[in-house]
Amino acid sequence: LQRAYWRRQQTAFEAIQHIPAIPLLSKDISGRKYMVMPTEQAIQEIIDDAQILVVIGSYFGDCGKGKWGNEFAAYCDAVARGNSGPNTGRTGMHKGEKVSLHGIPSAVIEERNIPCFVGPETANDPISLYLEEIGLLVERHIDYGNLAFGNFHLILPSHRIMDVLGSASNSSTGVGMKEVHASMARKTAPRLDHIFNSRKGLE
Repeated sequence: LQRAYWRRQQTAFEAIQHIPAIPLLSKDISGRKYMVMPTEQAIQEIIDDAQILVVIGSYFGDCGKGKWGNEFAAYCDAVARGNSGPNTGRTGMHKGEKVSLHGIPSAVIEERNIPCFVGPETANDPISLYLEEIGLLVERHIDYGNLAFGNFHLILPSHRIMDVLGSASNSSTGVGMKEVHASMARKTAPRLDHIFNSRKGLE
């Protein structure tokens, strides 16, 4: 399995290795000046005239989306999670203690109690979401009345199992993201509505 994985990686590399680099990436910026400024000032310059702020990560993880989201949340009237799922983490501070969430926006713990939404194009395991995240908020006595859920896609036990089994050298986070996204692409991923309202189409 591991050899097959590396063969695919090698094939992909050979297919793209001669594609010319984007000119902007090779631009000489050695003569440019920059300045260090406080976070609040930097954010204010970014959001000064903005009505909507979108934090987009170009990489698969650890690129700072959560930190930017936490900083922006202090200036926003509402926060929404638009896509993906609990394979990432969002850590915020509440009364001096870290609160780590995965499917829920960390802005839910923001002191101003701003509205937070988990959108319909996200994917979540409803059991883990309830036990591990809502349970954590209850345990810390954090009011989550500002949190609303869209009709999100469900991560099933089968997604988790296939995600781990199909992952070379156990590189998966084990939460089923690869498989649930494949189900979403095939239009076969069940949604939250199937649990609470209609089970039609699940057979």
